[in-house]
Amino acid sequence: MTTNLGYSLQFRSFENSGKMRPIQKRCVIISMLGIISCIVIMTLKAQGILFPSQWYLEERNFNPLELYDLKIEYLIENSTKISSIEENIHAFKSDLPKMNMNLSNEITVLTAYFNIGSFAKGVFRRQYTPNIYYKWMSVFRNMTNNVIFYTNDMIAYKYFQKLRENLPKVRTKIFLINKKELWSFKIHDIISQIYTQPDYPKHLPNTVVPGYSCAMHAKFELLNRVIRKNYFHTKYFMWLDIGLFRYLHDDPKFKLAKPTDFDDTKVAYSQVEYFQEDITYKDIIYDNMVWIGGASNLGKYDVLYKFTQEYLNFVNKSLSIKLISTDQQIIYGMYVDKHKPETKLQLYKSGWFKLGYVCYAAGKN
Repeated sequence: MTTNLGYSLQFRSFENSGKMRPIQKRCVIISMLGIISCIVIMTLKAQGILFPSQWYLEERNFNPLELYDLKIEYLIENSTKISSIEENIHAFKSDLPKMNMNLSNEITVLTAYFNIGSFAKGVFRRQYTPNIYYKWMSVFRNMTNNVIFYTNDMIAYKYFQKLRENLPKVRTKIFLINKKELWSFKIHDIISQIYTQPDYPKHLPNTVVPGYSCAMHAKFELLNRVIRKNYFHTKYFMWLDIGLFRYLHDDPKFKLAKPTDFDDTKVAYSQVEYFQEDITYKDIIYDNMVWIGGASNLGKYDVLYKFTQEYLNFVNKSLSIKLISTDQQIIYGMYVDKHKPETKLQLYKSGWFKLGYVCYAAGKN
């Protein structure tokens, strides 16, 4: 009797086990399909087929703006003399002149485009061409701030004039210059020699394309210069990368304003990653480490002026020790250095473009 009961239980167990197998198979199949679907969606998204990124549209010459139809031939019809900056390349070391004029609480926005040709960027080696930057510029046609634009590129020069033609002329200053006049580009060959050192890291384009590094340092040289000139008599200055507002093509006119919580004694940046104290400047360069995003900064004229001096002095130091990259690594290095800058930073979390959009929101209020 006991034997039969044991046999019966074993049979039922086997029978139940048999009934569970199709369910288990279905679960496995569903799980596999889910995983495959996720992989397919992520792949398509990465390729830009689903939820196309701005880069995908640009690389495939998608043309969402009528403004892009502006003919290049028309832009360069009239030649323009290249203006000279006519100043000592070490003028950034001089003291800031006293501002005797009445200063408004508005922001002077400084931007620039230096044509260094096409270059690859990031681990995926995406190509950034001049055409991409021309397209990104279009947002400046709707920005009502006082804007200063520097370029070495005739097309960009004429295009920017076209973009700003519907705004009051007193709101815009555009300079076509020879980039070799800038100290930041005079150090091109020194940077190139540093990049060719054996075992020097290769992070595209930061430690591979000397001209890219020069362009990043030029931000601070130009900021230093325009603060001294203060063409628009404003209390605040902001560096803004050409591509920061690349997604605002169709936005109506807007104005960047100082955030309500902005500290006049500090320079504002976007925070990208947490600050690590137990690292060296060499770690930052070799591992391409980032703390803040260099796409924009904001400061009261005297505070930001001092910061540009501290930055350019650290670039000089970096050249002497043969360690250099872009502004993002330089600034990180400045604050891990034992001789830290006197200027304090106010960080807006988080993301590469956070500060820009905080100022954009402040201007809407």
